[in-house]
Amino acid sequence: MKKSTFTLFTGILLLIHTTACSQDKKHEQEITTTREPAISTQNTIDFPELVSLEDILSKAKKENKNCLIYFSGYTCVNARKFEEQVLKQPEIEKFIKENFVYAVAYVDDNQKERGQTETKGERYAKLQKEYFNSIGQPMLYILTPDRKLAVVWSYADGSDNFKDLLEESIHH
Repeated sequence: MKKSTFTLFTGILLLIHTTACSQDKKHEQEITTTREPAISTQNTIDFPELVSLEDILSKAKKENKNCLIYFSGYTCVNARKFEEQVLKQPEIEKFIKENFVYAVAYVDDNQKERGQTETKGERYAKLQKEYFNSIGQPMLYILTPDRKLAVVWSYADGSDNFKDLLEESIHH
């Protein structure tokens, strides 16, 4: 009798757990369909969305500027901190706009482009992993117009010398 009571009790717990998890998953899906930055990004640099690596490199070559690609995430708190504390500094924003062709790639973007099987975020994450051999966010890569990697910056590197890093990168 004790074994059947235990089995029944285990079955009830499993049912409760499964129901709770499916409700959490449904709630999680509702949340991920409408992502907004965790911290306001007003007054930060307005990064256009990355169309493709080829597109941004072609534009960089045409303008004879380095290419700056910022890998971020809508739900990445460290990205919001970096944007608020560094990118909204007027001298940083001005320097980037004047000296780089730049774009952002949100690796958690769940939108699918027409005719595509993968989401934009999956495409960006794949690009970051395959081209830059990295998967972290926020990450910033600066490439020369001839595709040479000039700078790799991650949030862990800190922001104290960020402007110096940008200035040095344009001399590559």
